[in-house]
Amino acid sequence: MGKKHTFLLCLCAILVASPALANTPTPSPSPSLVTISLCAPIATGIPQKVLESKCPEGTRTLGRGPVIHGTARPKGLHPHLRNRFLSAQTAAQNLGFKISVHSGWRSWQTQARLYQNALTKYKNARVASRWVLPPERSMHVWGVALDVQFGSTAAQNWFRWNSNHFGLCRTYKNEWWHYEPVISPGGKCPPMQPFAK
Repeated sequence: MGKKHTFLLCLCAILVASPALANTPTPSPSPSLVTISLCAPIATGIPQKVLESKCPEGTRTLGRGPVIHGTARPKGLHPHLRNRFLSAQTAAQNLGFKISVHSGWRSWQTQARLYQNALTKYKNARVASRWVLPPERSMHVWGVALDVQFGSTAAQNWFRWNSNHFGLCRTYKNEWWHYEPVISPGGKCPPMQPFAK
């Protein structure tokens, strides 16, 4: 064995035996490489974080962050909004509370008709818009708003205090039934506006 090989063997022995190097922790993956999905088991509806790129079978995908509408008009509720509400509904049912969707996605024509009815009732566009927005401004037309119906005052109170866990927030003070997915599940809801503007 030559001097060069002997030197390399000694260097390897020093590196292996060195306590400082032996205790060096293995670097953990960068947070940007860790994928977290927000899911809710179909049986319980309780949101949970899953360290996977997609929700496993038997769960609903809730999405992360606010649910933002796309550029093409949808034909129904945004899938993440639908899943968030279904999860909340399941959790409520498991506690004996009944909640349902009174109104969700609306076509442009339906929203226009509702707005026209409000104009007829209130005789003033500004006042009518506090209760029904014209279709070009309504989140219902984009599939990212729900009007919730409650089976009891207790159900309404439960939902009011727990809706943020499902990523749903009441957005207007004058409409106790109107909720939008403006946060990530588990986030803090922003202050409500007095009414739609």
